[in-house]
Amino acid sequence: MHLGIKTKIRSISRFIFGTKIDQRYWYYKYKRGKSNLFKEFYAEDRLYLLEEIRTDEFNTVLEVGSKEGRNLRMIAKSFPDAKLIGVDISPEAVLIGNDLFKKEGLNNVTLFEGKAERLDFDDQCFDLVFVFAVLIYIDPKKINKVLSEMVRVASRRVLILEWHDPELSKGKFTNHWIYNYRKLFQSLRDQIQSLEITKIPEDEFEDINWKKYGYFIDVRIKG
Repeated sequence: MHLGIKTKIRSISRFIFGTKIDQRYWYYKYKRGKSNLFKEFYAEDRLYLLEEIRTDEFNTVLEVGSKEGRNLRMIAKSFPDAKLIGVDISPEAVLIGNDLFKKEGLNNVTLFEGKAERLDFDDQCFDLVFVFAVLIYIDPKKINKVLSEMVRVASRRVLILEWHDPELSKGKFTNHWIYNYRKLFQSLRDQIQSLEITKIPEDEFEDINWKKYGYFIDVRIKG
């Protein structure tokens, strides 16, 4: 099937059926083709993410939607004493990632299978919780639950790198979901000390939508 047609069908399915379509897609994505996981694991980019994380001190980190652990590998090499945890819906990504971390001797990282809307961790057990290009797949029925879970397990900071549009009053679907995160976090304001939203430099991305909508949403949790 032509790639353009497949993309349109998937987009329509997402809009109609919501997050379940993407959950099934990512769950089964690597059951056959796993070679991309190896390539992405060793990619040396996204330094803007690392620089943003460097602005704070931490001992424990959770990445929501970690896939094979590409981002966590980068962080683990810079912060070898930190305990890093990743959660992803794909069992293949988790299995391969854990194996790759072991082979690299990065023993401070562990990946688990799980869903963003149901994080199986205690309250406030991570200094930093972050997510990158995952919430664009979460539909409006679940986005508040996902944000609530991230805030629940964070003790100090939640860092979000996603599509943000300050003009939106509700979620907008443009192949992926775009949200106004300042508006979404209003329901969690009793748990939040501060919220800063900063545009990611456009030259960090090739994709036109990331150039336009890519933001850091930096949430500080009340002590």
